[in-house]
Amino acid sequence: MSVVVIHLVLLPLTVLIGLRVWRGQVVPELLEAASGVAFFGCAVLMFAALTLDVGPLFFGLLQLLAWLLFLYAPALLVLGALRAPGTPRTVGLPLALALVLVGVDAVLIEPFALQTRRATIEVPGLVEPLRVALVADIQTHHVGAHERAALQVVAEAEPDLLLFAGDYIQVDDSAELAAERAALAEAIRTIVPPLRLGAHAVEGDVDRPGWPEAFAGTDVSSATEPIVSRELGAIDLVLLDLDTSRAPLTALPPGRSEASLTIVLGHRPDFSLGLEDAGPNILMLAGHTHGGQVQLPGVGPLITFSQVDRARAHGRSILAGGASLVVSAGVGLERSTAPRLRFFCPPEVWILDVVPASGERGD
Repeated sequence: MSVVVIHLVLLPLTVLIGLRVWRGQVVPELLEAASGVAFFGCAVLMFAALTLDVGPLFFGLLQLLAWLLFLYAPALLVLGALRAPGTPRTVGLPLALALVLVGVDAVLIEPFALQTRRATIEVPGLVEPLRVALVADIQTHHVGAHERAALQVVAEAEPDLLLFAGDYIQVDDSAELAAERAALAEAIRTIVPPLRLGAHAVEGDVDRPGWPEAFAGTDVSSATEPIVSRELGAIDLVLLDLDTSRAPLTALPPGRSEASLTIVLGHRPDFSLGLEDAGPNILMLAGHTHGGQVQLPGVGPLITFSQVDRARAHGRSILAGGASLVVSAGVGLERSTAPRLRFFCPPEVWILDVVPASGERGD
């Protein structure tokens, strides 16, 4: 559903309701409009919960809801407040202002308010401290200052290991896709220095065939097999392709007896559902959920497109067996027909300090 279609639907309806409001039918029409917004919003969220559909139609419905909430509903509320004294005015104007302010934050501010998220993870038997940078869901149609800022966060953190969790460039035109892949590769080459344990990447949902070209000429090693195991000193790194990350991973590849830590990287966090009993020397990393892009305090992500619990769809979680799962909210946004917004869920790069357990540090 394109923006033009959305406005062709919403603008005439808003004008018709606005004319009736202006003629004095204030309270009934405002109640009708508010009820319509509430009903539509609930219907969209129920649709998401039942189908987990990530197609253009669903994203278009979300965009329609965003325009309705942040532009058309406030306009009707202001109009009603101007035409009626008392309750409609004292309620309508503050509500309209609140909706507009939320829209400004969600569309113009928060999507670009890049955060550095840090966590310290203790691992029994770890030989030496390790710093890991996790970059997920760059998901851009144009590599610019925002994407370079995310890579600069990595460079300034001086990690030992850099992991890319999929979803890099999201454009349809083949020529534009090639150009933006080249731009991302150039940004990585010029900003991120070579790392002690290297940089590694897996495929995401929006990545089209040839996605490793986004890392051409860089030190980033792309994993293109279902499960790829790499030995990085005392670390075992397990890289999952997109299909493997979609389902619970019931077993890890046989590890080395001398490996003190196994890191598992997949685009979707669903693979972690099969590793609930994994021990504290397992660290699982993922992206995909974008943290929901919209979160509510006390609720968390509204929509995650993942089978993991909402509480685990963003941030760090400790599984039953002691393993850690870190799911990043990502750097970019869903493109397609989706509303390009974030609310209570800014973009982020994770810097993880993996250290020996307290009793093993000698401090």
